[in-house]
Amino acid sequence: MLIEELNKRTDILLDNNILSIEVANYIKKISVYFINEEFEDEKVICFITHLAMMMQRIKEGQIEEPMDAEFIKEIENNKFYYKINKYLLKIIELSKIEIPNSELGYLKLHLCNLVNKEV
Repeated sequence: MLIEELNKRTDILLDNNILSIEVANYIKKISVYFINEEFEDEKVICFITHLAMMMQRIKEGQIEEPMDAEFIKEIENNKFYYKINKYLLKIIELSKIEIPNSELGYLKLHLCNLVNKEV
């Protein structure tokens, strides 16, 4: 079952001190939200793993440079952008860690990969 696989992977990252307990708990909470959507399992696993590593990096103060504005514009013109934005808002809402604006473009990119059925 997908939730079991996601929790197992999260626990491995936690047990190996790659994730903090705060990030691991957040990932388990947000995972439940994403498994209730109609996505391919492999895409969900990839996205949740990316989200976990991003959140831990942000928690440690390691912030990425902003994505190129033209690339972000391309993502925002995606036919599924309304879904991408909905999921982005849920990620932000459930997080106790503030996600810097410079990271939002990357998050949108990964959400774009998650929602696009052709990718």
